[in-house]
Amino acid sequence: PKVDRSQPANAQSLEHVLERAARVLGHAGYFKSKTRASQLIKLRRFLLDLGLSSNDARVLGGVLAQVEWKIESAGG
Repeated sequence: PKVDRSQPANAQSLEHVLERAARVLGHAGYFKSKTRASQLIKLRRFLLDLGLSSNDARVLGGVLAQVEWKIESAGG
């Protein structure tokens, strides 16, 4: 099926996705304390380079929310 592309995601949506991704990655042990800041910058650049649409950001945010919920409910 054809899916119409929505408007580009705004800065607030992208920031929300970045914050949620950072929390999920933090729960998963991805970040090292010495390099956390630079890894967050790289993650931000990565998300911006994707050119996410509004719908993309909403879907990715929902996926990350589910992963975060699952990690937290498992005691992680």
